Amino acid sequence: MLTEQLISLAIPTLLPTDSGNRALLLMEESHLSQLPMVQNDEYLGLIQETALLDWDTPERALSSADFANYKPAVSGTGHPFDALKLANEQHLNIVPVLDSGLKYLGAITRDELLRYVSENAGIDTPGGI
Repeated sequence: MLTEQLISLAIPTLLPTDSGNRALLLMEESHLSQLPMVQNDEYLGLIQETALLDWDTPERALSSADFANYKPAVSGTGHPFDALKLANEQHLNIVPVLDSGLKYLGAITRDELLRYVSENAGIDTPGGI
């Protein structure tokens, strides 16, 4: 299985013109603490709730934020374990997925990655552990 096959369509994206307040609202509505910022299929960065809460001017556009350059991502043709490793190392709730041309394809939730591992690691098979 490829990471692009685990992409969740329920993860909203942010635009650079969105305000920090709008980003916080979308995070609250989607129950996520991170959202990707994308424009014209170009992945611009992963916006984190903690950075937004510490930002002095959340009414401004995200493009003016100095924390908007954090860009963790995995390849859509990679293995889901690569995404799981990145999620663990970087403490991510979502992992952005890019194609070979570095275009944004979507994102995978940590819950979906854990579901994949539990269904494919033989945990429910006798002798699997």
